[in-house]
This record gives sequence, structure tokens and C-alpha cells, in this order.
Amino acid sequence: MEFFRQETVITKLEAAYQVAQQERRAASVALSEAEHRQAKDRQALENLGPLPPLPELRQQLSEVEKNLKQLDEQLAAIEARLREMAATVIRDARIVGATLSRLVLLEELYRGTFDTVIIDEASMVPLPNLWFAGSRAHKRVVVTGDFRQLPPIATARDAEKYPLAARWLQTDIFVKAGIVEGRARLDDPRLCALKVQYRMHEAIGEVANMLVYEHDGNPLEHRADPQNYAHATAALPESGEPLVLCTTSGANPWCGRLDPGFSRYNIYSAIVCIRLAARALASGAQNVGDRSSPNPYKL
Repeated sequence: MEFFRQETVITKLEAAYQVAQQERRAASVALSEAEHRQAKDRQALENLGPLPPLPELRQQLSEVEKNLKQLDEQLAAIEARLREMAATVIRDARIVGATLSRLVLLEELYRGTFDTVIIDEASMVPLPNLWFAGSRAHKRVVVTGDFRQLPPIATARDAEKYPLAARWLQTDIFVKAGIVEGRARLDDPRLCALKVQYRMHEAIGEVANMLVYEHDGNPLEHRADPQNYAHATAALPESGEPLVLCTTSGANPWCGRLDPGFSRYNIYSAIVCIRLAARALASGAQNVGDRSSPNPYKL
């Protein structure tokens, strides 16, 4: 029994010795690296030459700090002048355009008042931003936008968990005003419905009608000139067709998500779009003149 105990002790001692050897080798490598870095630092100091005396270094530091202070004062004066110019321009301008983000950041804007405030793309505007922008008007607020387009973007999507986010960040002004309750109330006296479009080819516009606008009984009326799309529709793919639908469902087009963030991407669909655009350009779509770049309306 004593023999087995001695064997166990020896085994443990051997294991401890092996661990100590490994630690010794690691320490030796670390020491070698430290000596190498020290030699490089010493060589760098030698390349700099002799350093000035300490009083001289302190004098140089004092001069640099003095110059920095003067530059800070000049910068502050320039910024004050820019704010004064911005205030003058805004005060004298008949029309001022700004993003909602800029409105809440620029003092000359958020402290001013205007006869009329026009808020565009209102379907995407969170209510707090819209209320604040509207408060800058002392005569009239005009809200424009398509309530069938994108709603405000908010990452807190669980209404039960984040009720305030659902109430203030995910609800647009059209819903809040009672204009949209499932089906839009087109007879609302506050609503001026715009239905004539001059941008899309009629075939594309009819897809928007079928999926969206006929639901409200307010289909788009198409006034676009077909000649504006003649060169584009003559190009590949499917020459002569203004609307071409390509399905990639059989190719397993997996979708990824950026991290950090919430934006999705699809590599396969991106490659297909690039190849289709290349075919369109190669077949003559570049002859459209100033409108040479393929886009969703002319590809």
C-alpha cells in the first residue's frame, strides 16, 4: 500500500515538473520578445539623436499650448460667424428646406417659426418628429405623402412589450388622424388625393394599382409618355416588354443579415440584377441619353 502511495506522489511530482518546464519555456519566450522590443526602442531613441534639455522641452510645450489656444479662439469665432450667417439666411429666406433631423439639431431652425410648414414623405415620419415640425408653423401645416408606402422605421416591434414605441414610433399621421382605418377614407375633407402619375410606364403602374391603390378605390391614372421608355423597353431582357418578372425561387437564394444591424442582403439576387443590367446596357439601353442608367422603371 505504501508503494502505491509513493508511486502516486512521484506521478504528481512529474506532472508538476512538466507544467513548470512549460511555464519556464513560455517565460523565456516572453523575455526574449521583451528584450527584442527594448532593443528596437533603444535604436529608435538613438536615431532621434540627443534630446533637448528639459527646460527647453517645457518651453516648446508652452508655445504649442499657446498656439492651440489661439486656434481654438479662431475656430470659435468662425463658428459664431457661421451661426450668424445661417440665422440671417434663414430669417431672410422665403423658402427653407431641411431634414427633420437637421430641424432638431440646428438652433436657427428649431427656435424659428414659419408661416407654413410642409412635411413630405409623411408616412415614414415618427409622430414626435412630425408634431415638433408642425409646431414651428404659426399659420398652416401641410402634410404630404402616400399612406400605402413605408411606415416609420422602429426596431421595437413588440407592441405588448413596447407600447410607447408602438404608439409613437410605429404609427404614422394618416392612421393617427383616422384617415386610414384598414381602408382609406378618401372622402375625408382634410385629404387631397393625388392620382395622376407621369413617372412609371403604364404596365408598371397597373401592378401598383392591382396590389395597392384599387384597394382604396383610388387607382392611379397614367399620363407618362410611352416614347420616354421606347429605348429602354427595346433592350434585353425580353425586348419589347415594359415589365419583366424574374423568379429566383428555384435557386435557393438564401438571405443574410448585416451584423450589427437589421438590413438584409441577398447575394444571388444582387448578381442576377447586375447581369440583367449588363445585358440591357450591351443591347442598347445606354442610348437613352441622360437616362442611361437602368433603374426599376426602365430596365
